[in-house]
Amino acid sequence: MKVRACGLLIILSVAVRTGEKAALEIELCGAMISPVLTIADRALRFPVTLKGGERLLCRNGRKWAVLDANRVKVVEGMLNEKVPMLISDPNRVSFSCGAPNRAQVKLVKKYD
Repeated sequence: MKVRACGLLIILSVAVRTGEKAALEIELCGAMISPVLTIADRALRFPVTLKGGERLLCRNGRKWAVLDANRVKVVEGMLNEKVPMLISDPNRVSFSCGAPNRAQVKLVKKYD
């Protein structure tokens, strides 16, 4: 799933197969300040400023890294809490950030 952010807030409903759970991988691209991804009312705050051409990756549920356009690690960190699992009901996901410029949010569901 890929969404282009044209403002400061995006709200999505992410479906998961009936009776299953899914982990979520996150990729944020483009210029933005202090991005926040909220899943099931749990705010995941990334205390970074992304420049154009940089991307933030969070693929293991807790550890994240910012890579430059050449895929060189610029900075890394840990979320205060693990990315929540998505359940089989519709999952409300929202995204906000400051000063978005060509911001993109990419979410990948990984089923058990």
